[in-house]
Amino acid sequence: MAMALEDDPKSAVRSMIKAGQLKKKCCKSKPRCAKCPVLALQNAKTMQSKVSKAA
Repeated sequence: MAMALEDDPKSAVRSMIKAGQLKKKCCKSKPRCAKCPVLALQNAKTMQSKVSKAA
């Protein structure tokens, strides 16, 4: 799943929810599903930290 390139991870996940790529709420399944907004937010935060460290 490709992350939207935005400065704020929260707004990136929000735009992916609006586009229908993610669910609005986490269904709390174990393991988390591919459309989980919680996982997407974690991934967006790690991607942002990797980009900021590289710059």
